[in-house]
Amino acid sequence: MSNTTARAAVVVRAARYPLLAVGMIACSDPNRTPLTEGELTWEPCPLQVDGKGPNTQCTTVQMPLRWEDPDGPTLELFAQRSLADGGGERVLWLLPGGPGQTGAVYESYVKSLQRELPHTDLYLFEHRGVGRSTRLGCVDEEDPDSEGGIDITTAEWPGCLAAVEEEWGDDLAAFSSAAAADDLAEWLRLTAQDRPAYVYGGSYGTTLGHRFLQRHPDLADGVVLDSLAIDVDHRVYDAEFDAVGRELLGLCADDERCVESLGEDPVATAEQARDFVADGGCVSFDAETLRQGAGAFLADSSLRGFAPALYARAGRCNANDQADLEHLVSLFLDREPHYTETLYSPVLFRNIELSEQWPEPWPTLEALQATDEQALFSFGLGPSSRPLLDLWPRYPWDPAIDGALAVTETPVLLLQGGLDPQTPAHRTEAVRAHFSGPGQHFVAFPFGTHILLGSTPGAGGDCATKLLADFLDDPLAEPDAACVETVHPIDFDGQPLTSTLLMGGCSRYGKGCGGQSMMPGALIIPALFALRRRRRDAAYRT
Repeated sequence: MSNTTARAAVVVRAARYPLLAVGMIACSDPNRTPLTEGELTWEPCPLQVDGKGPNTQCTTVQMPLRWEDPDGPTLELFAQRSLADGGGERVLWLLPGGPGQTGAVYESYVKSLQRELPHTDLYLFEHRGVGRSTRLGCVDEEDPDSEGGIDITTAEWPGCLAAVEEEWGDDLAAFSSAAAADDLAEWLRLTAQDRPAYVYGGSYGTTLGHRFLQRHPDLADGVVLDSLAIDVDHRVYDAEFDAVGRELLGLCADDERCVESLGEDPVATAEQARDFVADGGCVSFDAETLRQGAGAFLADSSLRGFAPALYARAGRCNANDQADLEHLVSLFLDREPHYTETLYSPVLFRNIELSEQWPEPWPTLEALQATDEQALFSFGLGPSSRPLLDLWPRYPWDPAIDGALAVTETPVLLLQGGLDPQTPAHRTEAVRAHFSGPGQHFVAFPFGTHILLGSTPGAGGDCATKLLADFLDDPLAEPDAACVETVHPIDFDGQPLTSTLLMGGCSRYGKGCGGQSMMPGALIIPALFALRRRRRDAAYRT
């Protein structure tokens, strides 16, 4: 199939995804009118893809399919921005995770972030192959009425891959982290307008941000990397993920309410519950649902304290427990997909993951399945990815070159959580040692989870956001990390409202109501997206 035909097919496919609508225009809004800057024309658009929210501005631009062939075929790439009141003195590009996530995952955070970062124009990056940037997908296998709904099941992947290869052929290799880093560089050139330009990336966004530093070491005025996915090895992803969950259970042993339900050795109690469920002892849950549900809780800063309670309830599994567990399951199974989920591209995820994050030699499928079945916390990444390694047209990726750490004098702020299951802290040691030049600093959050920005509440507000704001004001200054000590502790007890919404009863342990959480019940929504998508083949959540 020709590149022209391929791009036409993408346009046809995109019709099933939400379209951007133009909202009402407020007279005092800096985003209210179209604006042409050089090669870009920005049009008013609502912040949210579903047409809701305040005004922002959106644009599309043609960029080379392959940057080594700048005069060859092109891709249509999308970007969105929110302008600061009174004019932005600097620009900040926000890179989503994944790979495969859309920039729309930042929608709910844009306005609050802009309040914390006055005089900053915020730009949402839409990775090539995702959402509104020439999305890679499979019409039949992602049909809501297909076997996996919008998810692609193991049985559906061969058919999906055949369709993708027919459409893109060798050009599928152009959808890589390196190409996306070059896209980002071009966006910075087009939008900085002689102003300081900064980049923030979380999770896979740190992979992309680091690739950007490798390929364009002097282009940005500063880069913030949150939850470092730079040393990535998916051969051991599930084992490392589970290890962090077990560490969380160890901390649970210091909590009175938790010990009351799981005893002095919560890990041993959870293992007993796992085996009990695997033997069919609790009809409300199967073993896969239990470990992946616990994994989804673990990956969410506001809900990880529910993970011990999940094992306590599954291991006891009386009539009340069964009713509450069935309520929890219904929350993430009986729900229409959120529009950000339809913009996500599992095909792009697989293309980058299988090409860049699985160094050889590969473990056997049987070994990966055994690791998963013994886990207490898992997304089941290894067993879902391993069969595709033998099928996928992986593009060349040399760990000695592509995996080398960037050589740059650009100021870099590295943020890492000590209880991050997706990008574990022990994998950041070499990165921390490498980035030690002027303006290059590392800040650890001992009990932080994955994606610290917006999930580190403490005295005076969100600590990671404060560190970001300070960095933009003076990227060469030593970070004032005193706020790390004030971040709220892990909540193993819980607010009755949140427990009722998730478990159907006011206590997550099913033993009466007590304790108050700092987190409002409304914060369960992002975690429910992750819970419902527990069988998704993605490694990271943003």
